[in-house]
Amino acid sequence: MFPIYPDLAGRTALVTGSSSGIGRGVAEALLKQGMRLAGQHRTHPSPQGTAAVRADLATEQGCVEAVRAARERLGEVHLLVHSAGIYDAGPIASISAAALEEMFRVNVYSGFYLVRELLRSSSHCIGQDLCISGGALLVVPRGQMRPA
Repeated sequence: MFPIYPDLAGRTALVTGSSSGIGRGVAEALLKQGMRLAGQHRTHPSPQGTAAVRADLATEQGCVEAVRAARERLGEVHLLVHSAGIYDAGPIASISAAALEEMFRVNVYSGFYLVRELLRSSSHCIGQDLCISGGALLVVPRGQMRPA
């Protein structure tokens, strides 16, 4: 049995990495709850029913463009699910500095850039603000997340 969360219906989310893996699974689950989604992808298409947002999260500008595109398609973004990620499965000795830096840009820095961009034009904070990133759930107490 799939749980139903009626309070999610009609809400909006930006889901990064929505074309595969955990991101796709989360996007599909949120769609079943009646949420409206912007699905960020880089190479493969996002699930049917999402507003597709093609963006390269390895750059600050790509993160800014992803948020702007999500807002253009959805209006206010209520939830960020940041599940985009890359890795080099080779032995440590074979990982180049460039590959390591790209992993950090996509897996770490992009979370900061996305949240910062969402907060820049956010008009309000209701209750607690949630950001799911790389398998971790960040719950920020009321009043601690403020637009710049």
